[in-house]
Amino acid sequence: MITEKALQDQFTRLPAWRLGAFASIAFPGAGLVLPLAIFLPPFYTKTLGLGLAEVGLVFMLVRMFDIVTDPVMGMVGDRFGSRWGRRRHWLVIALPFMMLGVFMAFMPSIDAADGPTVWYLGFWLVVLYTGSTMMTISHTAWGAELSPDYNERSRIASFNAFAGFAGSLMILLPLALLEYRGAPPAGRDALAFFGTAVLILAPLCILLAVTLVKERPTAPAPRINLLEGLGAVLK
Repeated sequence: MITEKALQDQFTRLPAWRLGAFASIAFPGAGLVLPLAIFLPPFYTKTLGLGLAEVGLVFMLVRMFDIVTDPVMGMVGDRFGSRWGRRRHWLVIALPFMMLGVFMAFMPSIDAADGPTVWYLGFWLVVLYTGSTMMTISHTAWGAELSPDYNERSRIASFNAFAGFAGSLMILLPLALLEYRGAPPAGRDALAFFGTAVLILAPLCILLAVTLVKERPTAPAPRINLLEGLGAVLK
């Protein structure tokens, strides 16, 4: 029988600086959400001249693709670990997908006679969302496994929430400055700033997290079939 002391011995409170390194991954991820949802569509319609209906359809289809990849990534992450553990290697694998997708979608070449098409936008959004899904699902699952203690998990969640909130605020001040200078919020300068910020911060934050924070040994994930999983969600 597991005693209370044994449970306490299994619990290690993460120092704030390590927890900050872990939560920093949420900073560039949250900073990407607002420009991706609000500023990228007008950039491709108003600035690059693509049809509003076409761009809207592309974003809808990509989001439907994201609905499928989220649970798939959850199952893959649970079942395919590495010598690092179950989560950290997926963060590293996600990085090139996300960075390449951000670079191509946010900073497309518009000097050529034929600018980006809806096929270009759709392909690179799929690449971007694939990397973002791998990063977000792995980071969230890793946070749930960092500690078995209820209060410590609340502390981990609060650090993640603060980092995400700070990431969302990160884009507001530069955006206000750009508008003050007369640059449109969905213009090329603004999108280049958003993309550059993510390209710099994402590898830095992931490097800090995977090198400074270790994974806690966890039991193998139980395997349930699709119907059982849907039943649990509905319940």
